[in-house]
Amino acid sequence: MSAEGSAARGVVFRPKQSRFLTIPQSPLCYWLRERFVTLSSGVRLDKTVLLAEPSTTGDNSRFMRAYWEVRELHRWRWVSRGGGYGKWDGFNVWLVDWEHSGARIKERSGSFIRNEELMFREGLTYTESARGSLGSRILPQGETFGKSGPGLFPKGGDNLAIAAVLNCRVVSYFLRVVARTFMFSLGSLANVPFPARLPGELSDFGQQCTVLKKASLTNELTEREFSPRGVTGTSLLGWSMGSRASVDALDAFRPALEGFSERAVFDSYSLDEDDEAAVLEETGTPAGWHPLVGGYDAIPPLPDNAKIDPELLSPLKDHPRVKPTGNDLADLKRRLRALYEAGRGASPQGDDEAEPADNEDEESEEVAVSGARIPIPSETFIEELSQKREIHPISVYWLLRELREQDGVVCVPELRRFVSDHFTAMVLRMLGHRWPKQVEAGEAIPEWAEPSGIIPVTEGAGAENLISRMRKRIAADFGADRVAAIEREFEEIMDVALETWLGRDFYRNHISQFRKRPIAWQLQSTPEASVGPRNRRGQPGRRKSAASRTPIFSCLLYYRSLDEQLLGTIRTQYAHPMRLRMETELRELERIDTIARKPEQEERRADLSVRIEELKDFEAKLESVERDGFGSEALTRIASKEPLDKWTSRDGTKEHRASEMHFWRRKSTTILTSTMACG
Repeated sequence: MSAEGSAARGVVFRPKQSRFLTIPQSPLCYWLRERFVTLSSGVRLDKTVLLAEPSTTGDNSRFMRAYWEVRELHRWRWVSRGGGYGKWDGFNVWLVDWEHSGARIKERSGSFIRNEELMFREGLTYTESARGSLGSRILPQGETFGKSGPGLFPKGGDNLAIAAVLNCRVVSYFLRVVARTFMFSLGSLANVPFPARLPGELSDFGQQCTVLKKASLTNELTEREFSPRGVTGTSLLGWSMGSRASVDALDAFRPALEGFSERAVFDSYSLDEDDEAAVLEETGTPAGWHPLVGGYDAIPPLPDNAKIDPELLSPLKDHPRVKPTGNDLADLKRRLRALYEAGRGASPQGDDEAEPADNEDEESEEVAVSGARIPIPSETFIEELSQKREIHPISVYWLLRELREQDGVVCVPELRRFVSDHFTAMVLRMLGHRWPKQVEAGEAIPEWAEPSGIIPVTEGAGAENLISRMRKRIAADFGADRVAAIEREFEEIMDVALETWLGRDFYRNHISQFRKRPIAWQLQSTPEASVGPRNRRGQPGRRKSAASRTPIFSCLLYYRSLDEQLLGTIRTQYAHPMRLRMETELRELERIDTIARKPEQEERRADLSVRIEELKDFEAKLESVERDGFGSEALTRIASKEPLDKWTSRDGTKEHRASEMHFWRRKSTTILTSTMACG
């Protein structure tokens, strides 16, 4: 019995054993249809594309940096390091030390430079491990490929057209057969069947999808393309709704174009309906293939940074449409609303159609490579909603817009992310930070940024604190009469007061969002236990634990401002004057006779004593670091093994003398943090 006949009956497969030998690496994929077996013995990707293994630095922690850690780019070059599933563009975060043509890396023990002649050439890259899905991205001229992000270089073909093929579900389907694992190595990629002839429109689809993806990345806080948004409106909710509409339009357009691109690629492989069904059964249906909803099928307005050729959208005129009745439309809106309000990746309670979450263990990986349905991941919330409701993303856009404008529907998780990103960006700009696009455009640091890179969080530090500065920015953006209203709205959205969020939650979120490589560092004293309010008899209350108290001194400092003098500045200009003022107040209280002191004065005296000791301890720690650095036994061991090359010598050309070795190794632990900051 043939594989096709058996599959139709759903009983048993009886493929000829000899056909496994025609498939690269001879996997026992007994379910594979004959058309795919035939394609596997034809033209393969390595005949069209040069596949390049990335170099090994020998020490990524030394030779790789996130772009926000580096002050000047002359020593550093952009590098792809994977990052997850993503198509066309994105994950533009990392830099590699390539000064003097990578001389430091080449001298490092354990490093190995591969395909140097291909580095910094225009090509493609992808993430090796993205849960069984291949997403290729454009690698522009001047950027290179690195760990977990190998390089692909067409042998004369068009980068964008080839990217469109690689981003098609057919390729991921083939790779799952050949690779038999979630990780797609270059060896597996080399054996992927490739169309003998590429449709001419693929390059145009690839180019426009890349434009749309870049425009979407301007809203991602950690991406190189990020640009701070201008504020419009009089409320956070109103502004976010307007901004959300522009983002949603981008997120609806791209899957539509990708659907046309996938159709062209499917046709180029000459797959019949049953072949297509086999691919879609395992990888899912492209969002752009779902039907439009009648009355919700107009072309959404795109922002100015993402204009596309109207001719590419002409197939939408003949795209399948559904025209639900009144009750069906109401039911569609109800279900879509529930999914939207639950947020991305979540399922509303009581939703019978909710799918179980994917397990990240080895068992789920085995299921994936054995032929179980593991859909290609959705990249945006609009695409996810489109897949769950099986309607076209453009219709999802218009339905959501109607729900928001007419019914006031809000996705709280997305709103919180939007608000958190805005205030995070504002804090970083206050510290003097600029994103790469701002630097490239020659945008000046705003005059309201703090030149020293130090902003106190707590009051009483002798300088304007963070909440005061933030209120001024709110007044500038929303109007002076809207400050209190915006703070109330912030608390309603985030479930925490703005002042508390800035002093506590901001830094926690910032560390997580920026991959434990924060731009803003929070430096604070360690709270000591303090005496609580006196009881009715005038006796001291319970002592408050350190965990229940906020630090008496806390400040944010800009990572790139960190040098060997900055800690001294914090100690002498902020912490020490603050302690002197408290000691003066304490002496005034102690001059009052003990019997004559009021309960609140005694309480204040006890509290000041604790706070002064806290500040003394904080100053002593700062002074210790100023004197001895961040040295420890572990760091000393690391520094003793660190090779000292001519690029770290005093004149930049000669090797270190033996007498200098001890000095520089001690220095490397003493100013470890400032060395990292200087990049």
